[in-house]
Amino acid sequence: IAGMAMIDDQIKKIKLKVLEDQRHYLSKHLDSNRYNIFLKTKGILDIDSIQKINAKVTDRDKVDMLIDVMVSHKEGRRGESPLDFLVEAIYNEGVQNHIARVLLKAFLRQCVEEGIGLQYGDSAFQEDPLPPLPDTRPRVGTGPSSPPVQAQS
Repeated sequence: IAGMAMIDDQIKKIKLKVLEDQRHYLSKHLDSNRYNIFLKTKGILDIDSIQKINAKVTDRDKVDMLIDVMVSHKEGRRGESPLDFLVEAIYNEGVQNHIARVLLKAFLRQCVEEGIGLQYGDSAFQEDPLPPLPDTRPRVGTGPSSPPVQAQS
């Protein structure tokens, strides 16, 4: 059991490191305003931190402040990592899923580098080891079991 706690602590550190390591990428691509409310409901942000973020002028500075707050917070209400909640927020919005994939791949790569075996194992370096995203294409018909619309050539 002590070994599991040590691995859990190591994984938490890796998740915070991924946020720091991906800061430049996130500051260029993440729309921080889109996720503030979700992160607030998860206990990562509060009113004061949202005001600090919104006080920044540029989008890059807002994302930088968001990461600062997330890294300093360390974990959510139930011990989850801010990285977990950010990825969840991104997938819930369904608009910037490519960013979540970059973060998850960086996490898996860092785990492999640290020698931590996870569910995906060495597949972290395959083309796309993550599960596919849900099919959100418009459907023909009105029922939920209708087939996806086929693209016309």
